[in-house]
Amino acid sequence: MENTNSKSLHIPFEPFDDFPFAFQAIHAERVIVSGVLGLLSFCVFLWALSRNPVGSVTTIRETSVLFAMAIGVLLHGEPLSLRRLTGAIAILSALVVIAL
Repeated sequence: MENTNSKSLHIPFEPFDDFPFAFQAIHAERVIVSGVLGLLSFCVFLWALSRNPVGSVTTIRETSVLFAMAIGVLLHGEPLSLRRLTGAIAILSALVVIAL
């Protein structure tokens, strides 16, 4: 089965040749960039753990949820529900407590 899309990755593994979605249409660049950034993120996390208390590092690491929420609300028009707002306040409160 030949793939004509030059930006997609074909996995030449027989059980997946008839797979109806996903594997035939994955963009290789996105997969590679995502993998590299995920690995880099974890390396930075381990580096921070070696230099700071675990509580501080893990709390700050969880702020990524706040950034994801902000991007979703500001750039993608997602609704800011009471549940999300409560979660954001809880994360920010934990940051304040850790900082004290």
